[in-house]
Amino acid sequence: MLDYSVRNNTNSYNNYYSSRIYKKPRENDYTRSFLNFKSQPDMFKPSSNTDDKKGLSKGLKLTILGLALAGVSALVYYATKGKAGKSQRNAIAEHIDFTPAKSIEEAKIFAKEKLGIYYNIKKEPSLDTINTINEWLSKEKTKTGKIFDIVDFNGVIPDKVNIDNILSCGTISQNNTKYNFLSINVDSINNFDEIVKKVFEPDEISLSNIIRKNNNKYELINNNAKSANMDKFIEKLNNLNLKSSYKDKLELYDGMGAALQVVEQLNKNPNYKINMSDFNWEGAFLHEKGHMLHQEVFKDFEKAPMLSALEENIAMKVSNYAKSDIREFVAEVYKGLRNGRQFSDDIMALYKKYQGPSV
Repeated sequence: MLDYSVRNNTNSYNNYYSSRIYKKPRENDYTRSFLNFKSQPDMFKPSSNTDDKKGLSKGLKLTILGLALAGVSALVYYATKGKAGKSQRNAIAEHIDFTPAKSIEEAKIFAKEKLGIYYNIKKEPSLDTINTINEWLSKEKTKTGKIFDIVDFNGVIPDKVNIDNILSCGTISQNNTKYNFLSINVDSINNFDEIVKKVFEPDEISLSNIIRKNNNKYELINNNAKSANMDKFIEKLNNLNLKSSYKDKLELYDGMGAALQVVEQLNKNPNYKINMSDFNWEGAFLHEKGHMLHQEVFKDFEKAPMLSALEENIAMKVSNYAKSDIREFVAEVYKGLRNGRQFSDDIMALYKKYQGPSV
């Protein structure tokens, strides 16, 4: 029987970690998010007792969000009838030749037979989306051997607070074996324009502080933010349309995080010229894989430990989101290292302190 817990049970967990692109969630973001999904008939329904929610730790709210947002544990168990397959935690690298599938069913067969993973499709993704995921998983299987065991495609569109949760990951426990899952929010993909609107909403950390739309075209309005990567980002913003591929959206999604870091740096040093970090379509996937690898070795992963004030200042040099907590810091550094980014000694010392996975 599938085993998961919501609170006060240290023997098993259903963990849910989201790839977000901007500032720390507000204090009540997690609570607001899972409350919106109580009406889903086949999902875990948390108590409506508001007093009970007060004082929940960030980690606990995140755990509850995972159960409520996608119901992944129960979905996977019933979909696979308790047979999730063999965990890939000890897998070794093997060369996988990726070939784009011509149908969703063909893509599912490729994932099962070539990659050894199960696809749980609650809301059907586009063929482009599922082929992109198979391509990335094939590359990871070839490079490192370790990939997710389950990919869940859900159709729960978040409220505007959490519209940017385009990718998430976590673990489930079944027959005393832990399985890693990657969750794909199909509705966020299909409503990507909402994510773009979100990052341009007026705020202290908003892309509208450095980029404005003029005659339906995005333009840079702060020369201190100008760089080759910023020019590339704005070009891709202007090229976004209904026919944009999943890769196009993922690349923009990764670029939003890098651009928002420029905004925060300019808030602190308005007279400095800030170079934007590079970005690519694999960035969000690598962030989630960083979580997957980190939780296997870091014993305090479940406690959602926070960074000290000094550590936050170090983390801010990686990305705005990296300062959220230790887990996000490690995932962001892992992503950067995989992309060839070089970090300062203080960043790497902090990464090592919190047992960031080797690259």
